Amino acid sequence: PLLQNYWMVIHPPTLFLGFAICIIPFSYAISSLRLRDYKKWLIPTQKYLLLSVIVLGIGIMMGSYWAYETLNFGGYWNWDPVENASLLPWFAMTALLHSLLVLEKRNILYFWSIILCLLTFTLSVTGTFLVRSGILNSVHTFANDPSRGIYILSFLSLMIFASVYILFTKYKPTNDQINSNSK
Repeated sequence: PLLQNYWMVIHPPTLFLGFAICIIPFSYAISSLRLRDYKKWLIPTQKYLLLSVIVLGIGIMMGSYWAYETLNFGGYWNWDPVENASLLPWFAMTALLHSLLVLEKRNILYFWSIILCLLTFTLSVTGTFLVRSGILNSVHTFANDPSRGIYILSFLSLMIFASVYILFTKYKPTNDQINSNSK
């Protein structure tokens, strides 16, 4: 009966959509690093990032309401590690959105924005890994075969190492960024 609730039908795809949209800012950030064109990625990224924050926030609220409706007083599921795994990317996205606004207005916090962008997508994939791998004991994990998580963990590791490598080999701040950061 817990899984026949209408919130259960809407909540997981909404979370997944919020996670999936955050690949677009990640792609823009990696592209800007590779091309060393640090300003063009701002405007398109903000639109997709705002959409991702809204969709993921709605998904988190639906999951919390589902737990409240099912277990009355909010219940155990609000403190479930998988539910918190969806909250962490939302916090990072919100910080990234604010950081991009500062970057657009004052031309500072570029490195921090890139780090937050990489962290946002990494946390999204980590949330997927936690749900699908069965590594955590949770009511949300559906893994019968823990070896399935190896593929996601491999992708996550490759993505982290590749993005950090690109960040530290391709990021060369311009004189404008150095001068505006020292003020």
